[in-house]
Amino acid sequence: MSDMTRYTSCLLLLIALLCSACGGNDTAGNLPEQTAEFQVSLLDGSLPAPDSQVLSSKILRQDDKALLSITVQEHSDLRAAYLAIDYDAGRWALDEVRPLRSTADGRQWLSLSVPEAEGRLVSGVVASGLTEYAGLQEATDILTISFRRSSGNTDSTGRMSSAAPVNPASQCTLSVDQPGGKLNWEYRCTGDYDQNGLVNISDLTPLGIHFGKSGPFADTSVESVVDGDGNGEINLGDITPIGQNFGRGVESYNIYTAADLSDYPAGGGSASTLAAAGTTAFASAQGSSASQRLQFLRSTVITPGNHYWLRPLHQGSEGIASNSVQAIVIAPEAPVADITADPTSGIAPLAVTLDASGSTDANGNIDHYDWDFENDGSYDATTSSPEIIRNYGGGPWVAKVRVVDSGGLSDTATINMSFVQPSWNVQTVDSDAFVFRDTKMKVSGGRPCISYDQTAPDFSYVRLYFIRATDTQGLTWGSEKRIDITLNQLAEFDMEIVAGNPAICYRDYGAGKFRYTRADDVTGQNWVFNTILETDIDALNTFGSNNSLAIINGMPAVSFTGPQLKMYIKQATDATGNNWLSKVLVSNTITGVGATSLVDMDGAPGILWSSIPMSTVGFIHTQPISHLFVNADIHNGGIGLEQACLMDAGEPLVAFGTGNPTFDTRFARPTDPDGSAWQDPVVIGSGGTYGVDLEVINGIPMLVTMNTGSTLLQIYRADNAEASSWSGPETIDGGTNQLVASPSLEEVSGAAAVSYNWYNQISMQVELRYAIYF
Repeated sequence: MSDMTRYTSCLLLLIALLCSACGGNDTAGNLPEQTAEFQVSLLDGSLPAPDSQVLSSKILRQDDKALLSITVQEHSDLRAAYLAIDYDAGRWALDEVRPLRSTADGRQWLSLSVPEAEGRLVSGVVASGLTEYAGLQEATDILTISFRRSSGNTDSTGRMSSAAPVNPASQCTLSVDQPGGKLNWEYRCTGDYDQNGLVNISDLTPLGIHFGKSGPFADTSVESVVDGDGNGEINLGDITPIGQNFGRGVESYNIYTAADLSDYPAGGGSASTLAAAGTTAFASAQGSSASQRLQFLRSTVITPGNHYWLRPLHQGSEGIASNSVQAIVIAPEAPVADITADPTSGIAPLAVTLDASGSTDANGNIDHYDWDFENDGSYDATTSSPEIIRNYGGGPWVAKVRVVDSGGLSDTATINMSFVQPSWNVQTVDSDAFVFRDTKMKVSGGRPCISYDQTAPDFSYVRLYFIRATDTQGLTWGSEKRIDITLNQLAEFDMEIVAGNPAICYRDYGAGKFRYTRADDVTGQNWVFNTILETDIDALNTFGSNNSLAIINGMPAVSFTGPQLKMYIKQATDATGNNWLSKVLVSNTITGVGATSLVDMDGAPGILWSSIPMSTVGFIHTQPISHLFVNADIHNGGIGLEQACLMDAGEPLVAFGTGNPTFDTRFARPTDPDGSAWQDPVVIGSGGTYGVDLEVINGIPMLVTMNTGSTLLQIYRADNAEASSWSGPETIDGGTNQLVASPSLEEVSGAAAVSYNWYNQISMQVELRYAIYF
């Protein structure tokens, strides 16, 4: 019996733990008890790492026999050992390999020993249940190898040779994606379970990981790869294919094509009769070798009518040929174009998505899309994607797409669209309002609402009113509601939506009171309570002027002025404003304040203020730690008292009117989010004497103001969300001998909307008006 035959009769099975490849390279350092005749080396992939010295070896000789024992040390966490045993083949011949079968805890151990070369044996011993096993923690013989004296005439038949696989189970299935110009196939090399391109000792690793699983397995799964004998179970029988195909591998694939099949190989190992048309490296495989069968894709020029096959190549030898596939002769056919638009109607300007993904091609290969946005015969853009976005203004439009395939054939399709150019729709809300000073607009319950003060032509009273639209756009309005039927001298008010309902703070200058009231529902028909926030301490009636109402940290708060027109702030202790804290003096040095605008800065107050005596516009906020108010001047010079402030993306934006040297409206933003430092204000336009308001609508800052010279109510729109440049002005309302004032800008149903008063200087008629841009 030859050495190889003797070895084969005792071939044992091994499963490895590691997902990483266990190659054939020796690691530095041999185990103890080495001799010139026998050397034992640890290979990469052993667990624990080879330098942990968890193994020892011992050699016993008796007459013409030698026994090599490899033992794990006590208290080791050994789970897998990969070994190379080198011996003097001139003096010794391999007799028998006895691996560890099981341990006292009943755990099965698996092994494989393969003669890698003359005088070298590669062995692996691995525990089953690798993903749960903590390690072998007792002294145990894991491998015992017996040798007998050799006459010196060694049998080299046991040495493994490197070659490509030739067995039928390693035959790849080739398919041709003719329109895409691609060849597709899967990786098959029986025994290469870790799919690294070589059948070697490392293929025990995935066998150990998936040991015990049962199918059926999908052909694309890694379990199908590891089920080497194809019996639907991953068990001891799947070790045999590793030993049978040890050394087989795939470095690359040769691609063949021919007009007929006479050159297709007759057998798995038959030599090719024509030169390869191309080569694909194994390294180009796609997919995860740990979870699926690897796939290959090669782009090439497909010749209709030709036959295609491929062969694996390793160490200069070709393996079994794949199936052959014949490309189909396809007659050229033009694509069929299709185009849709979203939206096809609406209020301009609109960003419209043109979509030609519904286009088809019999050959399955659309190359590009040409777009004629106006259907004027000139193509404006070319894309490889079937979608493109185009901004359209008002008017009827026709868009056209030309779909071109890889053969140069084309087809066109068109889509009709109609977009309305928006304009300002002006509504008279109260025809005899005789608005005294201000209007404030908000959205309550999805509908716009306006609060405004109304006086008599002889100014004998000033009363406060509230009105709400009957639709979401403000095209029709309900009846006005007087806020406080007992008071006739009201002024300087602000409105906010508090806990879902409209609420108003206002100054009762007849009684020297600063008051707060809130409606009991979204309609504003009943104002359930009236709270006195402050009472004047002298006859100057100063508390509560220049007020602003906002929600700070979920509760209503007001800023206002008091004696010497210094700034104060006061906040409620509940979400509706039933109870309030004492007022707080904001600054003792800032006096003559003529306007305040309160905003919520991440739960803390921020106030835009203006002072004519100090000729300053500033912004004051609290520091997070000390809670002290800190001021930053925004503008110094002649100013008016019209201003607005809002929070956008976590930072304040401000607009205000100035009067030096001419009346104009300016915009500013800070250089830091908390408003401690500011960029130089930018002049947006002339005006600002009779009102300024600022709002972000659909992500774009907008500003309304009254042009002093022409008495026009105008809007300016930023060109981008950062407001780095502005467009305008655009007239909303007004004209000769007409004065518009007190504008309040708000987003209503996604559109810009403004409330304001309209005064005819000739007829002395004053109206409350509302305009929406759609």
